Amino acid sequence: MWKEIAPDMRRQLIIVLGLGLLCGWVMGAQFYVARLVHQLNGSATVAGMLLVMSLLPVLLVALNGRRIAARWTLRQQLRMGLLCYAVQMVLLASAPNLAWLIPAMLLSGFGYAFAFGPLLTSATDAAPKAYYAQAISYISLSVQLGIGTFSIIAAIAEPQFGTRGIFWLPLALALVAMVFCRYLPHAKALPADAADDAKKPRHAGSMFEVFILMAILGLTFGLPLQFVPMWLGASRELSFSPGYFLTTTFFTIMTTRIFFGHWLNGEREQHVVKTCFTVAAIAIAVLGFAHSPLQFALCAIPYGAAYSLLYPSCMAYLIKQVDEADRGVRSTWVLLAFEIGTRCLPFLFGIIADHGGFPLTFEILAVLIAAAGVWHVIKRFNLWRPAASVPLAD
Repeated sequence: MWKEIAPDMRRQLIIVLGLGLLCGWVMGAQFYVARLVHQLNGSATVAGMLLVMSLLPVLLVALNGRRIAARWTLRQQLRMGLLCYAVQMVLLASAPNLAWLIPAMLLSGFGYAFAFGPLLTSATDAAPKAYYAQAISYISLSVQLGIGTFSIIAAIAEPQFGTRGIFWLPLALALVAMVFCRYLPHAKALPADAADDAKKPRHAGSMFEVFILMAILGLTFGLPLQFVPMWLGASRELSFSPGYFLTTTFFTIMTTRIFFGHWLNGEREQHVVKTCFTVAAIAIAVLGFAHSPLQFALCAIPYGAAYSLLYPSCMAYLIKQVDEADRGVRSTWVLLAFEIGTRCLPFLFGIIADHGGFPLTFEILAVLIAAAGVWHVIKRFNLWRPAASVPLAD
């Protein structure tokens, strides 16, 4: 891809990837909110409610996406997202009780919607349409690298500075990122009448596809990463660290995107998508029968590899469906659907796990992945074609 884009676009993409790395460090702090809830004598239910609450601002931004795009450029939206994150970090670092976490998590939602959406749009702006999936793969990778780097720094700093103390670092990084936003190309906002167009129904059928596909992908990502630690913690027979699965998964996702992201263009992308849905469903199904650290790690490799390519490919496919002016709005809806799958749907599977066990949840998820994969591949690649009529011989 890098050889195919002009030098100025290449420079723009590098700037966006750098901002993605900084945003990743800031987003990594969100994983420590649950620890803060525990220190403030909150329960797991409270932590879950705060997590779901953070989706409300994302929904609000999505509903008003075209109005926002008509008034703010991508650079202004990104700065607003970083400002929301910065204020959130101040609240988290200073929180004396759980009440402070309510505005903090609402700001987290606004930060995510205003920061990650424009990053995705800026990345696709810098790449030809045929390479959208690769651009999304790279920006996702840079954010994940930031999250991973922050988790290492936080693990070292928390014993010395405490949980509240680690939030001051992402605050500083958010302010640094706001300064570096000046190097992002100053794209114009949408025409003034775009806000009026927002009142019209747009792509209703397409939005159904967005929510089904991205919610399943969000569930594919979120459920194993949340339930494997819970499963191992609740089982007397599986008394080992979830790191065998989690670390292997994250490492596989990053390395696959680095070395195989270029597969996501041209005719071979169809074969990649088919293979990845199949591999992901099988890996999740087998995960339910794992009983040793080696088996969990071996399941994590195909699972992480398949997901790492499915996410950017499906997201690029959905973004390509709309006009260039609507890409930012579509990105926000795609992110909302993905976060619903990651944060909300596991709650329903938790009920299943309480009554039928954790392995059953993985088997059900595998069936959902397979069904969604068949539906998506048929629709996306037009495989459901009526047989051509053959004229009868005289």
